[in-house]
Amino acid sequence: MKKSEKGSITIYVLCSCLLIMLVLVSIFMRNQSKIVSQRRQQQIIEEQYNKDEKIDEIYEETVKNLQNNGGI
Repeated sequence: MKKSEKGSITIYVLCSCLLIMLVLVSIFMRNQSKIVSQRRQQQIIEEQYNKDEKIDEIYEETVKNLQNNGGI
């Protein structure tokens, strides 16, 4: 094998490794983006649930207050 052929093979191998690394990094970043999006969706759902729960608590307190004051 000639010296120039060895250099070409080395460049080919290095470029292949770089390409594989870029593909893996892009896959990782896409997955990270999905995880962040899922966490945000979960946070929105939890906030809505907590609001609904608070509304239920307020309703129950109001009913108790009305019952205690003879309003119902």
